[in-house]
Amino acid sequence: MAWMKAKNTLIASIVTACVICIPFTLWFFNFSTRRGRDILTERHERGAANGDMGISKIHGV
Repeated sequence: MAWMKAKNTLIASIVTACVICIPFTLWFFNFSTRRGRDILTERHERGAANGDMGISKIHGV
């Protein structure tokens, strides 16, 4: 009977871990994707602004 209790405990642990970890993993994946996209957009805009300044210095504007 002890193996039956151990088996039930193992199954309960696996189910609980899945219930807790799967939503957190999905949230983190979505969050990191959005954050990465925002960082790339910000760097692109900053680089475009720096590029405009460099061109204006060359042309004396």
